[in-house]
Amino acid sequence: STLNNDFRNYGKQHLIDGQDDTCWSSAASLPQSILVHLLAPVSCPQVAIKFQGGFAAKCITVKAYNGKGDVLEHMIYPDDINSMQ
Repeated sequence: STLNNDFRNYGKQHLIDGQDDTCWSSAASLPQSILVHLLAPVSCPQVAIKFQGGFAAKCITVKAYNGKGDVLEHMIYPDDINSMQ
């Protein structure tokens, strides 16, 4: 979802654009999810996320599929700060 259907200012293109002055912002509904589908296997030793201060998630579940049918799952409880975590 996108806040107020304002795709130009808050759309998914801003999710990973590397700009500090843009963001993806969803409508206030639960649950919310972000799915990243990679076309080839990759090694991903770490995931970093940054929330706008005052709008951090309470809990994040990161799931990874290892290609053997196993799902690796990790719970993250981010701080409500405007910095990379």
